Amino acid sequence: MIEYYEKIFDIGVSHSDCYGRLKVSELFKFMQECAMTHAELMGVGMDAMLKLDTIFVLSRMKIDIHSMASYGESLTIKTYPVGKEKLFYIREFDIFSGQTKVAEARSQWIVIDLKTRRPIRNREFGKDFPKYFNPGVSIGNPVKLMIPDGIEEFLVRKVGYSDIDILGHANNSVYIAWACDCVGSDFFRDNKPYSITINYSSELSDGEYVRIVGENLSIKGINESGRESFSAKVERL
Repeated sequence: MIEYYEKIFDIGVSHSDCYGRLKVSELFKFMQECAMTHAELMGVGMDAMLKLDTIFVLSRMKIDIHSMASYGESLTIKTYPVGKEKLFYIREFDIFSGQTKVAEARSQWIVIDLKTRRPIRNREFGKDFPKYFNPGVSIGNPVKLMIPDGIEEFLVRKVGYSDIDILGHANNSVYIAWACDCVGSDFFRDNKPYSITINYSSELSDGEYVRIVGENLSIKGINESGRESFSAKVERL
């Protein structure tokens, strides 16, 4: 079984922000592609999981960005599983531009029963994965965020065609794009180190409205039924 997966991405115009640097949401797309490809190589890719009426879903992510790569550069992403904790399958990412480390991330994934829409416990799923130790990555687990109610409304978004992925709901990168829009472009101007933690609480489908509220650098999305769909916190390192 392949312990880790590594891929090089070229950063193009469509991946870049107004400062000529890679958008965080585009980085999340790259990371998701690497994770899904590695899962396929380990025998638990999307097609294999759907045959079991199950799917891996990203639950939480923490990423520390030391210096975002720029347009015209190449980005190397290395990803690997590091173990299981309760309901979570843990996966890390080590990210370089050339020989310079620009980011590292740790993610927590759960297996969902597509019939019940409920998580499946590790012992019930019954799959074992290699554990890869990378001493160069020291990031901790993403924490459960508690964003208070009654805070400023930043945005209202209607989930549309461009937001929906192959599983029929808003892709995880879309939530990151919304969070970055709330933080504002000035935050990213100087390319200073920062961290983003995001929790994915409930899926959003085509045509749904989400109200995005926040305070300072803490953001959460609330769906039409009043349920939290995601929460995110951005911090300077």
